Amino acid sequence: MTHQERRLVIVNGPSRFDLMVALFKRDEEVLFTLDSMVSEEHLTQFQVSVTLNGVSIEDGSRERWLISGFYTEPEKPAHREINWTRFEGFYDSRTRKGWLKNVPLQKAE
Repeated sequence: MTHQERRLVIVNGPSRFDLMVALFKRDEEVLFTLDSMVSEEHLTQFQVSVTLNGVSIEDGSRERWLISGFYTEPEKPAHREINWTRFEGFYDSRTRKGWLKNVPLQKAE
């Protein structure tokens, strides 16, 4: 599995209402807390700021979602250029858990 294909585990995230607001309100971001494996013995958590581009229903419960958009790590030092990473993923707004998968940006031809 390459770095691009690695799944990031969501351990906490927004409510269903906050997810909806982030999708429909311009420039609204939500925070997801992710697990990150630092070493085989050490797991750490970090937050990412997410801008949603799409949400679709994963099943009939209206609690499980397929999500897409861009994220950045808000805790990184301020730079002139913020690096956003495109993602696709799954999120359960009842348990507030899921996963994100980085998606490479397509180059313009």
